[in-house]
Amino acid sequence: MTIAIALAILGGYFGSRIEFSMGFREMVPRDLESMQTMDWIEDNLGINLSEASPVIVLIQADNIQASMGEIAQLWAELESLDSVRSVRPEYPEEDVEAHGQAILTHLYLTEPLTTPELREQVLGEMNDVLAKYEDGLKLTAVGLPMVLEQIQERLPWEQFKLAIFAIAGLIVVLALGFRKLSAPIIILCTLGIAMAWTLGIMHVFDIPITVVTMAIFPLFLGLGIDYCIHFLRRYDEERKQGHSVEKSIATSLATTGGAILIAAITSIIAFVILATSWFVGLRDVGLSLAFGTALCAIAAFAVLPSFIALRERHKR
Repeated sequence: MTIAIALAILGGYFGSRIEFSMGFREMVPRDLESMQTMDWIEDNLGINLSEASPVIVLIQADNIQASMGEIAQLWAELESLDSVRSVRPEYPEEDVEAHGQAILTHLYLTEPLTTPELREQVLGEMNDVLAKYEDGLKLTAVGLPMVLEQIQERLPWEQFKLAIFAIAGLIVVLALGFRKLSAPIIILCTLGIAMAWTLGIMHVFDIPITVVTMAIFPLFLGLGIDYCIHFLRRYDEERKQGHSVEKSIATSLATTGGAILIAAITSIIAFVILATSWFVGLRDVGLSLAFGTALCAIAAFAVLPSFIALRERHKR
């Protein structure tokens, strides 16, 4: 107990020293093309992008001065776009490494890119303009919209990979723990049904799948699998004592059902409190997890026993 309290005090001390940051650059992978370009700008041009415009175009050439005529045409064409309010060039200091070889162009938009559709449309128009000048200039568009666009392109594949690894890991652990391959199959099928219910509820309540709400799916698996494991473990114990399938299921519901229900209710309360947040992302996560937890518990009570009965029937 003394050691636990001492470690808690030590953890609290270090926890109080954690920096609070809301900058998007701390939340995204550093290997994104836009992030690497922004790092290059700060390192080689000496320009701080912390308060930069929403869209920045890095223009590079062997001799910027000799290319100014073409660059001026590019600026005029960009400024003629309906989505661009104004264009402002920014020149690096003379003492920086890339002086004379690069220049920044800040694009100030007429409206914020608040939706993926609007972002795709505006960035598409800009890329069409930039493509006309890529023969003589090296052009790279960076900024928050580009970062979000690249994240949106990469995230589905990353989530798919994580899901494959998670499911494979769960199958191995459950198969070893229950000593039978059918256990992970019926548990994952139960969770799959509960997840499908949850996605349907999210659609009904107009909760989008975003970078934030994607975090619910691993949490969903972690929470829901506990309910199924407790129920299935108790069922196996009843069967080892020679009880029938019906009696074993009934006893499992009577004994572990209360614990599963209490665990689900306490988790739901915590997520409902999170759903009262003014921040839309946290509110969506809270609502999704509250619905998901409730539906996982329902699936453990209603769907899992059905799968167990089907498995026992197949054995006969």
